Amino acid sequence: MSAASALPLGDAGFRPLALRNPGVGTVARREVREFMAEAAVETRRLMRRATGIPAETLTAAALKGGTGRDRAFGRIEQAMQVSPLAGTGTVRVWRLLLPRGFPLVRLDDQAGRASRGRDCIEVHGLAIGRLGRGLPRADMLTRADRPWNFAATDHALGRCVERGDGSGLRVAVRAAHDALQTLNADDVARVLAAGNWTVPAGASGAWLCEVHPTLEQGDTPEVGILFVANTFLSMDMLGDDQRRQVALFWRRAPDFLQGALALSVLRPAILPSQVLQ
Repeated sequence: MSAASALPLGDAGFRPLALRNPGVGTVARREVREFMAEAAVETRRLMRRATGIPAETLTAAALKGGTGRDRAFGRIEQAMQVSPLAGTGTVRVWRLLLPRGFPLVRLDDQAGRASRGRDCIEVHGLAIGRLGRGLPRADMLTRADRPWNFAATDHALGRCVERGDGSGLRVAVRAAHDALQTLNADDVARVLAAGNWTVPAGASGAWLCEVHPTLEQGDTPEVGILFVANTFLSMDMLGDDQRRQVALFWRRAPDFLQGALALSVLRPAILPSQVLQ
């Protein structure tokens, strides 16, 4: 895989919903817009709560032990008003759904034009507690918001409405993200080599995804993995090869904290030299 295969991530800010037609019917388009608008409100609310947590509470959660740490996390969870997706004695993780423009910056993008003209829902993770992979305490992060492996275009979301079982977009997006967290390092290498993969959305169907290594910008660029769903098929529409790809995810439970696709601030760093060969 060449260095050009890794795509930098675009700005992750909230994006006004585009007025363009995502290529689905009127009913599906309306449901997608409503879902994205609701997700924007929910994510803004959670991020406001997170940024309002006092620094001393974050520090206590990351660095204290025993009763002091437990009290700090109690205050954090009370402030968030939503139970975390997963956690240990030293960290809590929330899953956010972020409406945004197409998440990758492609080499053939045109200035002022969104990539492929698609808006997306992208999964982000918010981690609070002891982060930083063994860094000295003075450098330890206490709160971080990061992209978390999965995005679905507005077209794919619309196809999910039209072809799914009616369980809803939120369920289908979360089910795909849960499935990705079951992969181990060998699975990730296999999927990356293929470049495309079929990811289950629970019983509703499956997302047809491009798979990209990405570069998270920072002082030390780090590789992430992003599955971008471009369309959606019901289970009875899947071919034999697609069913075999879906079966990759049915072997173990998701590991949100220590798996191969855990948030970048919780797992060992994947450096560009390890992927871009």
